[in-house]
Amino acid sequence: MNEEPDDDALPLFRFPIWAMARDSRDAVSVSRSSKLTAAEIGNAHHAFQQHVAIDQTGDETRLRDEAERMTAAGLLARDEAEALNFGALQTFWQSNFGSNVRSHADQVRRELPFTARFNRSELSSPEAEPNKVVETDDFVVVQGAIDLAILGDNTIEIVDFKTDRMREQELPAKRKLYEPQLRLYAAAMERIYRKPVTRAALYFLALGEMVDVIEPSEDRPPEPDPRQLELSLRIE
Repeated sequence: MNEEPDDDALPLFRFPIWAMARDSRDAVSVSRSSKLTAAEIGNAHHAFQQHVAIDQTGDETRLRDEAERMTAAGLLARDEAEALNFGALQTFWQSNFGSNVRSHADQVRRELPFTARFNRSELSSPEAEPNKVVETDDFVVVQGAIDLAILGDNTIEIVDFKTDRMREQELPAKRKLYEPQLRLYAAAMERIYRKPVTRAALYFLALGEMVDVIEPSEDRPPEPDPRQLELSLRIE
């Protein structure tokens, strides 16, 4: 399996870079009992999903054991581990997608950094911000990280974890909010690995809901809407 990125997707720092860092404004708690801020709790859940041993995700007891291991290893602080919503985490790992992750553990990459180069004609430019955009007349380089990717032999699947505290009826609005960003992620992954993204999904931990942005039945994701690009670069 070829996981080497294509040459024209490597970092080219003479071009503008759009850095797609996680924005704490949308990292809302899935646990109501912690003294940590919503952003800190959201970051703790992302850290847990990044470092949990995939073969130890079968039940809540093992998930709790993994949190203890991470605490001992300095990957999580004690208050971060105590703020984790293990019921929500267990729901993900017991879902069909979670089972798929376990069965393809050797192909799983977490917090996968990417750098992809686009022609300026492909994407519209947001307003310049410090450490975010450097204007040139040639190309734009987009940087970010995929929460979880399955890099298959011929296809890619990606999921973006969301820790927003929310109600079921808010789901359509949340999908509309986050969809442009995830489609941009998918376009970048296709550009880098030269294989189609056959599934791209948002997973809302608070609801235990997987929302497909690119469904498995779609052949290829459409290019991101340039009108939505500035918004997508500002949210996580």
